[in-house]
Amino acid sequence: MVVSLLTLSSVTRHSTPGADRGDTCVYSYRYGDRSFNRGSLAQETFTIGSASGRPVSLPKIIFGCGHENGGTLDESGSGLIGLGCGPLSFISQLNGGKFSYCLVPTSAKSSIASKISFGTAAIVSGKGAVSTPLVSKQPDTEGNIIIDSGTTLTLLPPGFYDEVVSALEVVINVERVSDPKGVLSLCFRSKSDHDIDVPVITMHFSGADVKLNALNTFARVEDDMVCFTMIQSEDVAMFGNLAQMNFLVGYDLEERTVSFKPADCTQ
Repeated sequence: MVVSLLTLSSVTRHSTPGADRGDTCVYSYRYGDRSFNRGSLAQETFTIGSASGRPVSLPKIIFGCGHENGGTLDESGSGLIGLGCGPLSFISQLNGGKFSYCLVPTSAKSSIASKISFGTAAIVSGKGAVSTPLVSKQPDTEGNIIIDSGTTLTLLPPGFYDEVVSALEVVINVERVSDPKGVLSLCFRSKSDHDIDVPVITMHFSGADVKLNALNTFARVEDDMVCFTMIQSEDVAMFGNLAQMNFLVGYDLEERTVSFKPADCTQ
């Protein structure tokens, strides 16, 4: 399994001279899950924290002011940060090429936030760290899965997904039930986090085995029900953010690698 860095959206920009707001650069961004974001581009100085404890000012950062947002983009979030290879992404504007994040489990207290780092502070190394090639998806490349911090579930090809589900049904000897929302296809009766023995699932990336624990593969959707958080998709394979919880995930866009290291992201 090789990780692909794939552009799932299209961007169009055009100037609108003489508009009420003056010369405005209008953008339209569409995502793979059909969410969209439209608005005006702007430029400002961003100030972020640093490992030294002193804030760092980043002048002339281009960002979008979204006036029309749809799909999964709603008022519950304060915005999006672009970490792709495009020239207007935040990481590209930093000219650093390295970033990492650590996503806290959904069960963590609301006061505990996930973390993101840039530059040398984002290097993932040490005991337990594994790395796999990061490729830009082209017709002649072998990349077959996308790592997406914005997609909740993990999406797998139908045939492969069926094999995984069959294996889980054999080892999890608990009453099978149906997801009331009809989204997740493999659910079991469970009243506590300890009454089901969920096996470790290993994702075999090229050169990197990433072992997923129960919190990465099952979620409690009802008081008496847990469901497998991977679904089948004929369109694209994605490694979602539930599978990435409690991992330090680091990207090096210069070396074209992505690394994983088990971590307690609440610390």
